Amino acid sequence: MAKKNTIKIPAKQLVWLEEELNRFSYESLPVGSCLAQLYYIELFEGKGHFSFSSFIKEKLHEALLYSGILKDHRYAGNYEGIPYGSYLMTLISEKRHLSEMILPVAGTFNEEEVVICARNEKTLSLSGAGSKKSLTFSNLPAIDNREWKKKAEHLKPEWKKVIREFQDRTKSSDYVASRIHYTILLQTRRYESCKILVSAIKPKAVLTEYDREILTSCLLSAAKHFQIPTYTMVHGVMNVTFAYTPLIADKVLVWGDRNAEQFAEAGVNPDQIRVTGAPQLSKKTLPDRTVICKTVLEISPSAKIALLATNPAIPEDRHALVSVFAEALSGLADLCGIVRIHPSEDLSLYNDQRILYPHIRFCSNKELSLEEALSAADVICTFNSAFSIDALINDKPLVIINIPSDNRGNVDELTLKGRVPLAENKQQLRDYIEMFTGNQGASGSLLTRQTAYKNSLLSATGHEAAQNIHKVLKS
Repeated sequence: MAKKNTIKIPAKQLVWLEEELNRFSYESLPVGSCLAQLYYIELFEGKGHFSFSSFIKEKLHEALLYSGILKDHRYAGNYEGIPYGSYLMTLISEKRHLSEMILPVAGTFNEEEVVICARNEKTLSLSGAGSKKSLTFSNLPAIDNREWKKKAEHLKPEWKKVIREFQDRTKSSDYVASRIHYTILLQTRRYESCKILVSAIKPKAVLTEYDREILTSCLLSAAKHFQIPTYTMVHGVMNVTFAYTPLIADKVLVWGDRNAEQFAEAGVNPDQIRVTGAPQLSKKTLPDRTVICKTVLEISPSAKIALLATNPAIPEDRHALVSVFAEALSGLADLCGIVRIHPSEDLSLYNDQRILYPHIRFCSNKELSLEEALSAADVICTFNSAFSIDALINDKPLVIINIPSDNRGNVDELTLKGRVPLAENKQQLRDYIEMFTGNQGASGSLLTRQTAYKNSLLSATGHEAAQNIHKVLKS
């Protein structure tokens, strides 16, 4: 086997793999769809790492699972204190943009009506879930290994046949094939464990932030096995269709009319779509700009600020984006340029750019919070970043920087549908920044266009959206 550490596979081939594997699903678990996180992160974005050592570990772990020697779940199955017939809601991350999806909805119910199923104890404690009844995915019930093995052995030849054909179509290594098969086995076991959980507490409904996530896909599929209604929210902009569809949940709760159109265009039955809004998004109560400039940024409050919000891109995209922004601001003494890096990034990734562009200030999200950044910025620049939605909601002039990248995300949606300005080069970006920081008429005209698009994108935010979801779950 030739060594292959990383790989990037076109979306078309991954869609084919999902469709083919779904033909041989494991009970109510769509085997192709429950691997969506692997497709998108490891194979499409190329962030997976494949090596001989990982291959050997997977094969050894697989053999131990088949033998019954290794137990992947260890919970005794004692559900004392867990309300029967509650609304089961997942909490897959303590990160604010995800926890603020579920917790506001949970807050609209009486406490005894809700059970939280968190990724692990750390997620539970850091999310601020409080005293709500809870379970964790890291402590699921042990399964009947003999029964699982019997079901898996029956389908294993079909799965392997599809994976071999996928290898031929993509010229991918045995390491990739092994990872796909190994993940299928783990997912089928997790599904069996979730079935035991669901059977024990019989929830009225299950709500998740994202139904195609590696853990939640198994839980929702287990709930569907017992004909329990399942719902998924929309955790981000729908930039890559196969990251969001086909649905595993019975219904998707979308942000607004434009979001509903996107899901319908992707093949989702309109009867499965409910417009509720987005609890995690809301117009922020922004801190005083003068205070932010003086105490956090240590610049004059009269300074005009252009802010670039990054996304976790590959090095080539990251360097290109910062270069265009920094060079556009070169020589503009009356403008302060700030790069606020993505929460998942570290400032060390930008060491070279910090040396190359000393006129640009680089800040982590801890140094400059979301609210502080929105308050301080006179114009916001992005490329494929969810920060663009925050700019729209909070009525900040937005400019998209166009760089040559395969991962364009929401760039075309914002520029074509939202009519957000697209800067093709540093001179165009410079012109836009000078226009929107120096001409109130131009800034006002842009904000009028942005507001029209924002209203089609978001029917409700914050508490109002949480209440709308409450009504759907209760109906």
